[in-house]
Amino acid sequence: MVENKYLLYCHYGISEDDTSSKIIVKAARKSYMDFCRRITFQNRVPMENRDIFEDRVKTLLSDMIPSLLESVRYENQSQELFDGKHNEICEAILDVYDSAGGQTYGIAQRWLNLTLMNLVLIDSIQRINNLPIAKTRKFFHVPVDNYLLEAATTKQNTYRHGLSLKYSPLKHDIGRDYQMDWYRAGAVQPFEKWEYPEYIEFQNAIRDKLREFNYTLNYSDSLDWAFKAFLEVSQARNR
Repeated sequence: MVENKYLLYCHYGISEDDTSSKIIVKAARKSYMDFCRRITFQNRVPMENRDIFEDRVKTLLSDMIPSLLESVRYENQSQELFDGKHNEICEAILDVYDSAGGQTYGIAQRWLNLTLMNLVLIDSIQRINNLPIAKTRKFFHVPVDNYLLEAATTKQNTYRHGLSLKYSPLKHDIGRDYQMDWYRAGAVQPFEKWEYPEYIEFQNAIRDKLREFNYTLNYSDSLDWAFKAFLEVSQARNR
């Protein structure tokens, strides 16, 4: 449909003849714009040079995401395998920023997970050749942000898609021990300061809970929950 082509072009800049590599780069660019103000450079990189790091990460994602998806394309592959390769990509993103004073795991996961989520949206409208999105999205992670954190970890949850998990890391210094608790605005660690241990603990808690809920709410995967929960919380906040 021409309306779908229009939507993809206006939202992502995607044309019908774009290669899968170009589509990943454009999805990564859209993802970056969602959180770029949260990236810090410790005054080590002039504003005019910051695009260089963005371009390096977009190229990295276009190179590494196809291998990530291929690694779990077939039925005998596991969540653990995906998680390991997902972590390798996040660490590679962090390596890009080493010369700029470094970044946090929270920034890396956000960029990768949002890019994967955008690829799901794009693929649902226009099939992306050579990328097995539909077969592998069951392994994808939930992008950590305040809306999904609130939906997942509020104690007295009034949301239909709330999970009531005590898995919000409270504010703490980077590199120090953390404590998981209920979501409280202003008390939880901002996503851009998350490190790997609290990140993967949060992901595992969501997966475990969704396996319990699947019998009643019938989520197809973690991203299915994420889409529904994000819409519910963001719309409630904007009323």
